[in-house]
Amino acid sequence: MWLLALKDLRLALRDRAGLFFMAGLPIAMGLFFGAINGGLGKREMRLSLAIVDEDRSERSAEFVERIRAGNQAIDLVETDRPTALAQVRRGARAGAILIPDGFGDSQALFGGGAPPVVETAVDPSRAAEAGMLQGVLLQAAGETTFGAFADPDRLRPLLDRSRRSLRESEGLSMPTRLALEAMYGSLGVVADRLEADRAAEEGTATESTDQAGPQFRLLDIRPLPLTRPSSTADRLRSGWDLSIPAASLWAVLGCTATFAVSLVRERTRGTLVRLQVAPLGGRELLGGKALACWIMAVAVMGLLLTIGIGLGMRPKDPLQLAVAVGATAFGFVGVMMAMSTIGRTEEAVGGAGWGANVLMAMFGGGMVPLAFLPGWMQTASHLSPVKWGVLALEGAVWREFTWAEALVPWSVLLGIGAVGFLIGVIRLGRLQRSTS
Repeated sequence: MWLLALKDLRLALRDRAGLFFMAGLPIAMGLFFGAINGGLGKREMRLSLAIVDEDRSERSAEFVERIRAGNQAIDLVETDRPTALAQVRRGARAGAILIPDGFGDSQALFGGGAPPVVETAVDPSRAAEAGMLQGVLLQAAGETTFGAFADPDRLRPLLDRSRRSLRESEGLSMPTRLALEAMYGSLGVVADRLEADRAAEEGTATESTDQAGPQFRLLDIRPLPLTRPSSTADRLRSGWDLSIPAASLWAVLGCTATFAVSLVRERTRGTLVRLQVAPLGGRELLGGKALACWIMAVAVMGLLLTIGIGLGMRPKDPLQLAVAVGATAFGFVGVMMAMSTIGRTEEAVGGAGWGANVLMAMFGGGMVPLAFLPGWMQTASHLSPVKWGVLALEGAVWREFTWAEALVPWSVLLGIGAVGFLIGVIRLGRLQRSTS
């Protein structure tokens, strides 16, 4: 019995690909999730946001600086409205903050006028960042509004605008008007006192209090839709727009592993040798296998996309979607060819292949949102075909890529397919020569 056990252990240790699946992959997954948890524990999630200041007033400039200084985990990039929306659609930015004209004039106090308006655009696939962005905006609005209470030079213009807005407002009862006028008068006295204190003791900072005041809205946050309207409910449509492309990539990963194992089976059982006796070249044999994998990948993606359309998904450009499906399938045909040469046995290729699929999904955002990954992992995600496949499909479904923008993920997928096919052909030839 001990001899049999030792024999099996020797065989297991000789199978390098199988050994990787037993020990290497679990270690890699442990390091992967450890890096994620460690990164979340040591640092905040970083947000890359586009900022558009169309008001160009002193108040809007202060608001932008409050956003920038209030959270070190936010990277603000100033640009114009079309560029900002295009960057969010492409996934280059997590969101965009747009400050429309008139922002500075609408800073009224305690119900004396409409709150300032700020527009936001957020990638629908990044719901966590949307909540974080709203909190950042409200914090900056509060600091901008209440920061004036410690500075008489800013408090007086704010009181003047509030009184003017109060006179022009309709629908307020007389007691409310009188109460607001009295409050504005008291704040004017506070401004006089602040000026006197500053003149008497230059350089002394006067801190504002955080006491609760009357209820009012600090900010009117208006989300901008990035997808076109549909007859299906918005929530359901957005959900399928996001889930169907990701599910399609998981189906393609299944095709990749299945055809990789079938190619190994034909090699180990002598089917490829018998086929080579026939009047067919090696390119035709491997080309037939690759064509079958491509057709199956296109079929499963087409099936899932058809189901999505039936549930309410409305692709922006069906022709662009068809090209994206073909490019994605081609890219993973190359992955299949390279994967089939990982090991010498069906078990080794099947195990290591699915392990590679899981890692590609992890780094490509198929299991953990890219925004939650450490910075180096987000950079490494560019090497995952899953990321480019999802981006290609989403670009045609809801991101509204132009044809020029869509060429980027298509080109990457085509390059992955060509390189993978070449690696598979070279490795397969060496394996056949070593076994003959």
